[in-house]
Parts: sequence; C-alpha cells; structure tokens
Amino acid sequence: MARQKSYDREEAVIKATNAFREHGYQNLGIRAIEELVGIGRFAIRTDFDGKEGLFKEALATYTKEYTELVIQPIREADDISALEGFFERSASEEYDARLNHGCLLVNTMIETPTYQYPEFNAYTQPHFDSLKEAVFELVNKAKINGTVKESVNATHAAEFINGAIISMNVMNRDANNIKGTEGYADMVLATIASWKTNAK
Repeated sequence: MARQKSYDREEAVIKATNAFREHGYQNLGIRAIEELVGIGRFAIRTDFDGKEGLFKEALATYTKEYTELVIQPIREADDISALEGFFERSASEEYDARLNHGCLLVNTMIETPTYQYPEFNAYTQPHFDSLKEAVFELVNKAKINGTVKESVNATHAAEFINGAIISMNVMNRDANNIKGTEGYADMVLATIASWKTNAK
C-alpha cells in the first residue's frame, strides 16, 4: 500500500523556493529545509530525490512563474512601454517583500558557478537567453512600427535590459530592500526613453 503524503507538494515547493531564494542553495541544510518547508528528511530524499532534486523543482517552478509574469508580456507587447512598466514596478512597493532577497535564478547563477553545478545552469542560462530574445524581438517590432529609433541596436538593447535586471536583483539582495534600486531604475528608464523616436 502506497504511503500517503502528509503535505501538499505544490505548497512545499513554493516554501522551498522562498527558502532557497532567501538563504541560497549551499547555505540551506536539510534541517533548515525541514523547518522552513515543513517536510521531513525522508520525504526530501524519497519524494524529491534529495536537496538537489527539491532545488531543481524550485528552480523550475520559479522559472515558470517568472516567464508568465515578465517574459511573456514582453513577447506579446508591440512597444517598449512593456519594458518601462516592468522597471517602474520593480522598484516600487507593488512587489512583495520576497524581492528583497533578489531573484532565485540570479542568486543561483552567482552562488553556484557553472563548472561546479552544470545541472543548475541548465535552468539559469536558458532563462536569461529567453529574456534577451524577448527584448530583442520587442525592440525590432518597435523599430518596424516606428516607435523606436532605427539606430538602436536590438542585440545591445537586449543585453542592457538583461544586465539591468540582474544588477537590480543583486542590489536588492545586498540591501535587503527593493527600494534600494529606485535610482538605478530611474536611469534604466531614462535610457529606454532615449530609444524612442520622439525622444529629444
């Protein structure tokens, strides 16, 4: 007879995502996971294939959520106001306190070097590639519809936006406060505004 789970898997993964986001993969031991996530070490080992398996599931869940909230709207947009809206929200109190701990994908990229944890890079690298691709396509669409200057290099713009998002998440985590990036966000917004055809 199969053993019945005493926890909700989806809820456990969400809690694990938040725990890894705040403490990092390497700093979070099994005992801390038990306390923060509310599941025992037996379940971690058998149901998730250990700490690494739980972390991978957390990464997959976080990536799906980020794609739906950030990347998909950029893909569907026709002008760069989608980028402006993202950065305006990113440094505002509309976002919850979890953002004080940065982004799980950015934190993972910084904490776990590719040569040490190539299995985690399989989550982070495609994510940032997708983000850059979405921005690249958006800038080109905006150039075609005449709202962005022809002189704006879409590849460079995509790299800039990707770098800005990474930087802001690192700054948020360092300050433990999303309001710490207001000035940075303002400069990013000024740069995006300079790409518009009606910019002075």
